[in-house]
Amino acid sequence: MVTEKLVRELATVYGDRCVNIAQECTPDDILDAMKHPDFAAYHRALFEKLVFEFQQRELTVDRQPFASIQIGTFKDVNELRQALQDKDYNISRHVNDLLNRVKFVDGVRQVKLYSASNAQLGYPNGCTVSESFGVFEKFGIEKMPDEAGSQCRLQISRLPSVARYLFYTDTIFDLNSDPCLFETTCVDNHLELDCETAFPDSFYGGSWMWVYSC
Repeated sequence: MVTEKLVRELATVYGDRCVNIAQECTPDDILDAMKHPDFAAYHRALFEKLVFEFQQRELTVDRQPFASIQIGTFKDVNELRQALQDKDYNISRHVNDLLNRVKFVDGVRQVKLYSASNAQLGYPNGCTVSESFGVFEKFGIEKMPDEAGSQCRLQISRLPSVARYLFYTDTIFDLNSDPCLFETTCVDNHLELDCETAFPDSFYGGSWMWVYSC
């Protein structure tokens, strides 16, 4: 007999439990359950759950970098500011203040950039900065150099989506001693460099993106 419980279990479980359920039913019961109008919705929910679990286990598997940038091309903040001015990039007073505190790396090197949303990190409803950092740490992903955000602004014209992107780096303390992270977003088809407060308990929604390198 086809019951709502049977429809739900056939559509939402997998592995040994699914095999056991199938063995307890007649072929006609299984076919009737699969024809049930709710079966597709339950089944879709299962696949969304499996994709979500896979992304939590394998953060970078089969992910392609969306861009590659060079870091270490500036000796100090004055050279960086000049490069921003040469391209007529306006930056806020807050960002300008943070640039004074950027640590520049020695030697030019290439960095591949990847992206993942908080939802893809396992927090579809959003999470704190500490929780996002915890996922990266779990996968052994190291923080990028401070200058990654400003270099991204200079070298990349477009991001994979119109979402807001935070950079996985050490936090930089502003004049108010608040920890901050550089952020980029697309405004009128132009990439803008900004910053966001990043206390450990600062909360960002599931659609917020992170830029990281590995």
